[in-house]
Amino acid sequence: MEPFFGTVVFLIGIVLNNWVSSLLLSRLILILTMIGIGFLIKNPYAVVVLTLLLLPSRYIYTPVGKDMLRDLRRFLSNRAMIRNKTYLTLVGTAGIFLGFALPAIKNYPISISVVIVVAIAVIYIVEYSNEKAFNDRVKMVLGNKSDQIEALKIAYEKMVLFSSTDVDDLIKNRIELFKNVNEKRKVK
Repeated sequence: MEPFFGTVVFLIGIVLNNWVSSLLLSRLILILTMIGIGFLIKNPYAVVVLTLLLLPSRYIYTPVGKDMLRDLRRFLSNRAMIRNKTYLTLVGTAGIFLGFALPAIKNYPISISVVIVVAIAVIYIVEYSNEKAFNDRVKMVLGNKSDQIEALKIAYEKMVLFSSTDVDDLIKNRIELFKNVNEKRKVK
């Protein structure tokens, strides 16, 4: 029965991690979710897989927001983050390391909890610096232009060099998704 509750904790952690807009609160939810998974699931390989899915979950799926520009900014920032090789390497290494360490939390709760907090803090620093760099690039481009969508496009192109993805299509598709979701919200 414990693996079932561990899976439930994992799913609740992913939902809350995506729902919260504050990066710091998201990391706190992540720490609590990982501790819960460590206590409830004994199989280290399953914990590794769940940890590897949990750590970047905030950037894999971006829920549609209520304000179009803030939604587009968060979406492009998340896309830039998930394409950052430093972030992916750090998350992969930390996910494997923490995944194998988490089942031992029953025997060494303080030590493993400290390791979790330190690993999440390092990941938080990388996420915060990338998010700040993206916002700074947007502000820098906005100083020269008045169009915020164009500024987001240029900032994304500067963050993700040599990308084969067409940014115009990304923005156009996200705006269409935003309009469709808002129409459905008004109908309800």
